[in-house]
Amino acid sequence: MRMTDNNKQLSVLTFNVWGLYISKDRIKRINAIADYLATTDYDVIGLQELWVDHDYGVIAKALKPNYPYTHRFSYGIVGSGLAVFSKHPIKSLHFMPFRLNGKPVNVHHGDWYAGKGVGHAVIEHESIDVDLFITHMIANYHNTNISQKDPYDVHRECQLVDMLNYISQSRTDGNAVIVTGDFNLQPTDPIYDQVVRKGMFLNNRARGLLRSVWDDHHVGGAPDMDRTNSTMDNTKPSRHTFNLPGNSYSKAKKSPECIDHILYDPLKLTCTGLSLELEGMIDKDSLISYSDHCGLAATFTFERSSVHRQHADLVTYDKMSGYYVQKALKYSNDLKNQQSFLQMIGTVAFSMFLGIIFTCSGTSRGYVFGLKLLLLMSFFTLSVLLAFYANLWINFEKNMVDQVIAEWSVYL
Repeated sequence: MRMTDNNKQLSVLTFNVWGLYISKDRIKRINAIADYLATTDYDVIGLQELWVDHDYGVIAKALKPNYPYTHRFSYGIVGSGLAVFSKHPIKSLHFMPFRLNGKPVNVHHGDWYAGKGVGHAVIEHESIDVDLFITHMIANYHNTNISQKDPYDVHRECQLVDMLNYISQSRTDGNAVIVTGDFNLQPTDPIYDQVVRKGMFLNNRARGLLRSVWDDHHVGGAPDMDRTNSTMDNTKPSRHTFNLPGNSYSKAKKSPECIDHILYDPLKLTCTGLSLELEGMIDKDSLISYSDHCGLAATFTFERSSVHRQHADLVTYDKMSGYYVQKALKYSNDLKNQQSFLQMIGTVAFSMFLGIIFTCSGTSRGYVFGLKLLLLMSFFTLSVLLAFYANLWINFEKNMVDQVIAEWSVYL
């Protein structure tokens, strides 16, 4: 476990606690997580999926002696699930919600009802103020690997770009920058490589601002990364933080994934250590893991990193930019087609509603009348719901996607 020895270092832990109301063994795991974290000595801890008020209270109470400064970002119907615990005073707070974050009709997914976005806390460290950002991007609900056959990949791509642009605009000049969270993207995903490493769709202030700790500590990163001056051990095998072998909640048919991240400003910080935490069981006699994720911890010194990235050539950059713009355009057209289809079904349902009204006038009260009344209510409800979803929500989502397309097209 990496600890901070003096005020010239900064240690950070990010961990998805899998704290859904219906998560398996949630209460036992939350208590065990609180006990574990209470013994640590990080400067800052960032937690994701801490949805339940009681769970936040349990962890905050346990961590208060070592981490007296805390905040859980509240947004949306069920909250953001994001919380920060700090040994150092928190000077200011802000939250940016994601403009694209799932669909309300997919109630079983829950992303639209959760207030997902980017939390921003300015931490008053002894050496330098730190702009800490924490996020949890939209999940992948398919059994394939990340970014394969995923209906939300355009949402997630937009979230990644919006987050990095937001960070560049809200950070304070002179402060160190740390970004933590569950991106639901792997370092080997093309969109991650193009945006985080190469600055696609980012403003000038954001481009080149951040570096991933995974690129310092080999995780099968992009081959164009320059590691010749890295102090990290690049001979180690790839690391993963989700669906790990031995985790009690891992799915056998899915591969391990590296979806939890820490990004940092290499002009202010050097990453000197990286480790996986909370990998085991909650106690020696238990077969219960702390979460379906493990924690990711990094240690930094307050000095400029000697590791620099290589930038993609302009031709490759333009080709990839065009690809993602076309992908978003196709998604927008699919939404338009879906809207037209639902409007047609809604019109048919409303026509059936009107037809049943006219046939009810000569029907005496009885079995047939009751059946017609049931059909009447059903068709009316269906037509109203379809009208609401097609004309309000799909319009909203399509307008957001079209705005994203306009913004991204500028970079072409």
